[in-house]
Amino acid sequence: MEIRSLSQDDLDQGRALASIAFSRGRRKTPKPDDERHLPGAYGLFDERGLQAAARAIPFEVYFGEQVVKMGGVADVMCHPASRRRGYAGALVRRLLEHMKEEGQTLSCLYPFSYAYYRKFGWDWIGRHFMYNIGSGNLPHSPQASHVHPADPADHSTIQAIYNQYARRYRGCIIRDERAWNGVINQESDPITFVYLFEAEDEPSGYLVFQFGDEYKLTSIREMVALTSDAYRGFLGLLRHHDMQVGAFEWSAPSDDVLWDITMEHEVKTRIHPMTMGRVVDVEAALSWLAINPAVEGRFRISVQDEAAPWNGRCWEMEMGEGRIQVKPTAHEAEIELDIQSFSQAFWGVPSSAELRHAGRIGVHDEKAFQLMAAALSGPPVWTMDGF
Repeated sequence: MEIRSLSQDDLDQGRALASIAFSRGRRKTPKPDDERHLPGAYGLFDERGLQAAARAIPFEVYFGEQVVKMGGVADVMCHPASRRRGYAGALVRRLLEHMKEEGQTLSCLYPFSYAYYRKFGWDWIGRHFMYNIGSGNLPHSPQASHVHPADPADHSTIQAIYNQYARRYRGCIIRDERAWNGVINQESDPITFVYLFEAEDEPSGYLVFQFGDEYKLTSIREMVALTSDAYRGFLGLLRHHDMQVGAFEWSAPSDDVLWDITMEHEVKTRIHPMTMGRVVDVEAALSWLAINPAVEGRFRISVQDEAAPWNGRCWEMEMGEGRIQVKPTAHEAEIELDIQSFSQAFWGVPSSAELRHAGRIGVHDEKAFQLMAAALSGPPVWTMDGF
């Protein structure tokens, strides 16, 4: 058995494996840009060839005002004849090593099973709302008069709005041209409709959606509002579609204001985890984290991490001037937790207090816990991009 980076010579085997693992036997035809999937991709080979594969996609994400590297784990697949042998798990562990080597101190993934990836140190992070609202139940709004269709000249404005909005959260991806083309696709069928909110010559929001196949439901791709006026304006625009759309659905972050604007029994809301997240390198992540300059002090935590043993030790943290100095220590820990709980606390949702309430954090010193909670607190987790 051999685990190694995938190369262009392995693409045919990779397509065959993806066909049986993901596509129920439908053939994967070669595409001109298939090589873009190779960075961060690994395969497990035996005497019969490629049996399993996975990759860590290199991203940069906003962590509040900070920009940090994140590895997006994707395309984890194994031939059915080779499953239950630990092949996928061996690849996930290799991806952790790869991400550490690449300075990707954080990682996210969208799981087929939460329990499976929890074994390797990931856990759910963030909460988001999924709304389903009849168009006739949306409020009329005078702010809708400030909403107009966007044209290609507005795309740079829309990107600037996104970047400003993304700094309010932890996890929004910094988009390249390819990603933006996927959001604002001028060639799509059905047509992608893009609107801009602009009051007093100040753009402060955008809305992107395509009509659903039927009258019954239309899903909104993105509704980004920097102000409550922009949010109300978009709700008013959607209300104007009541003859074409029976109901709208969209996803929103946990600090969304819809309930503060309108609430009826017909406003259906489901709550879901945002994604699964992990801290790949505890020492490096704590070292770059910017914290409230008012938080000062010293505490020790012990982290258990079987899948990434470089994290599994006791760490001493000294906080001051908005930064954390981290070093390993032989002293006894004041706080004990596994990497799953530490990762959740680091991302911020669930909070350190919620994890402690659930019995996920062992606390031997109350002052130390309060210092950790203050250091790790921050904006909600949110992203609008899958991978």
